[in-house]
Amino acid sequence: MMFAACGGTAPKAPPPEPSLAIAPLTSIVPAAGLETLVVVEPKSLWSKTELRQALDALVPEDQVLAFATRHGSVDPRQLDEIAVATYARATLVLGRGVFEPARLEQAFTRLMLGIDGRQIDHAGDALTNITRTWGEVAGIGEPNRHEELATFGRTVVGWELDEPSTTPQLGPLRASELFARHKLAKARPALDAPPLDVVSATLGAAPIRVFFAGPFAGEWSTAMSGLLRAATAVGGSASSDGQGNLEITVAVFGAFGEKSPQAADRLAAFVEVIGESALGKLAGLDHPTASFQAKSTPDSASVHGRVNAVRLVQGLRAATGAQITEIMQQ
Repeated sequence: MMFAACGGTAPKAPPPEPSLAIAPLTSIVPAAGLETLVVVEPKSLWSKTELRQALDALVPEDQVLAFATRHGSVDPRQLDEIAVATYARATLVLGRGVFEPARLEQAFTRLMLGIDGRQIDHAGDALTNITRTWGEVAGIGEPNRHEELATFGRTVVGWELDEPSTTPQLGPLRASELFARHKLAKARPALDAPPLDVVSATLGAAPIRVFFAGPFAGEWSTAMSGLLRAATAVGGSASSDGQGNLEITVAVFGAFGEKSPQAADRLAAFVEVIGESALGKLAGLDHPTASFQAKSTPDSASVHGRVNAVRLVQGLRAATGAQITEIMQQ
């Protein structure tokens, strides 16, 4: 009353805390130095009745429960998104869902040899606070690794795993934090920057997407019948057709020009060779429910087909079961 009577004005309220830009997760995956990116929507996939048998065979219930026990009660099947990005010396894992930050930190601490630091990188409310914890984990037959965990409010968790002997520095996880806080206005995330922006636009939305950024050198340049020698990027996607099959697309991007039809034919021939291999037959690729068809543009070569989900997953499980079990035991 007295303040108003003296002609003063009430102090301005502080601006509201901006929400974190965390959906989709690809909006906070740094493009600089990115080599590969896998984006999966587990909750969407497990909601498909026609895919449950295949998915449960790939990731058994007992392994999921054991993983949740070790990782703060996180059931990976209930996450909206998981993104795994690899860089020259680090791997970035991001998950979006509903988390209890305290439990995640406790679980992370138990996995470490010791905690080297904990820092609130952004002091906000329960939905915008970003807290980062880091330490060392024992290497098996190699030097210890530096690892960091960051919780973005209650909806995103990030985990960075650095290669042995890597000196801790500003890595992809810190860059993800800055993207989430709208602090990298002049930079673009992975799928909004070349060469993966074109790949993402071509593949469109899908619950499973895989991206490989070129150029491809060394042994990689001879892969896929030599197509990678002139490729700038490769992408693939998979989604349910609602009838127990997975719609599969594989695309290679490059300046093929007038030779793009031949590039598409070579890609189709490569897929056929894979289908006739032992693994391909085990996964049902030799008898797709809809034959793979080749398409081309001056800048891309692609194939699209449909395979039985159960047979495909059985083949993947047979080929990668040990790796999947190892991942779930981390």
